[in-house]
Amino acid sequence: AWMSIASQAWSDLPEKVTYDDHIKPIFREHCLSCHNNNDKKSGLALDTYAATMTGGSGGECLVAGDLDSSRLWALTAHVEQPTMPPNQDKIAQSKLDLLKKWIEQGMPENSGSQIKKPKVNLAAMWTVTQ
Repeated sequence: AWMSIASQAWSDLPEKVTYDDHIKPIFREHCLSCHNNNDKKSGLALDTYAATMTGGSGGECLVAGDLDSSRLWALTAHVEQPTMPPNQDKIAQSKLDLLKKWIEQGMPENSGSQIKKPKVNLAAMWTVTQ
């Protein structure tokens, strides 16, 4: 019973979050009116996986496995300005949780993509604290 509240919430999420299955529908609902191949606000299109990985005029907006360096996360989670979507409430927490897990899993494209391990090496941390 040592499971934290955070990990209980994770258990409600799919084991593997992918762009095709989970993230693109969120982008379609909340982002694509401004960030698509025909209308790239800030040079950013999110309507394909390749475009999403390329980022916008400011460079990468997502860093695999690194939530803190992922500007798209910071703007959608309303941690930084300008908040996204503009002039609207933050998107539902359940969708933010999917986005967060997707970034932390290394942003797999589809069910055939590998989940990348997070940058933190728990084994190394374990030996240091012994």
